Amino acid sequence: MSQDEALQIAPAFTEDSQHEAEPVLAVDTARVRENNGLLIVPYNSAQYLA
Repeated sequence: MSQDEALQIAPAFTEDSQHEAEPVLAVDTARVRENNGLLIVPYNSAQYLA
């Protein structure tokens, strides 16, 4: 999977993994990086990232 493809599905994965008690989550696109062939896509609360 390319980095572009991964970044397209990351928001849906983040939404699916969110619990009801958590704030709305969003992908921290500024901190995306590759490490040993894995794409690391961090996330945090949407309010914090704004």
